[in-house]
Amino acid sequence: MKRLLLFSLFCLLTSPVLWGQKVVYKDDIIYVDDVAYAQMTKRGGIVPDFSVSTLDGTEFMMVKFDKGEGGTMQYIATFIGSGMQAFLKNDIGFGKKLAREVVENNLVSNGHFNPEGERRFLLSHSGTPNSQSERTPAARNSMSNNTDAGRTMPKERDRNQGIFLRGQNIMQANIIIGSYQRNVITINGELYNMFYFYTPDGAKVAEAKVRQFNAGSCKLTTVSDNKITSVGIDSDIEYDQVKQISAYLSDHLYF
Repeated sequence: MKRLLLFSLFCLLTSPVLWGQKVVYKDDIIYVDDVAYAQMTKRGGIVPDFSVSTLDGTEFMMVKFDKGEGGTMQYIATFIGSGMQAFLKNDIGFGKKLAREVVENNLVSNGHFNPEGERRFLLSHSGTPNSQSERTPAARNSMSNNTDAGRTMPKERDRNQGIFLRGQNIMQANIIIGSYQRNVITINGELYNMFYFYTPDGAKVAEAKVRQFNAGSCKLTTVSDNKITSVGIDSDIEYDQVKQISAYLSDHLYF
């Protein structure tokens, strides 16, 4: 009994967050016992996305709202460094609950991102932080060599069906055919979206450069043949741009 009590006390004292701490989320800052702990910036309207950063502005997690098939509504949390993802239920007061989870999992320690906190966070939501199915392309980039003449073999499906997105996954005929990531770069004072496309097993397929807030064409570079192509884009919305580029890649058997 004495050993059990000592063990319980040890767990309490070494826990990242001691019982009774007050966590408050206000004005894009997470406070713990009235001391600023991390930034959590809200982006969007009624159902916002969130960007979680250390106090010095180093972003380490993006949390985006996702409306999947069948009306499923959830959030997808993506850790920027590893590319690992967790799927979170969209509850009332989600922002405050997310703030508490950031603290309870000790995602920030001594002012810096804590990788051990990431592991705890993933375990609490998926139970499988090392599962390939929860990884984004950045974390899976070198995991597969299943290629034919330098190209990963595409999945068989009905290619006549349309392309749609679920989070960062690219879907066709209810099958994940790939995924993408986006970065923003500046060239001669103008902003460009850089889209990176990957197969389901993480092999890089292509990258595309599109000027922000501008429809027209994008410069698409495919990896397997090092070919540069101009692909027409008729929308300045990210969702539509990714769908149109993905349709081109599917039609030309890169996916």
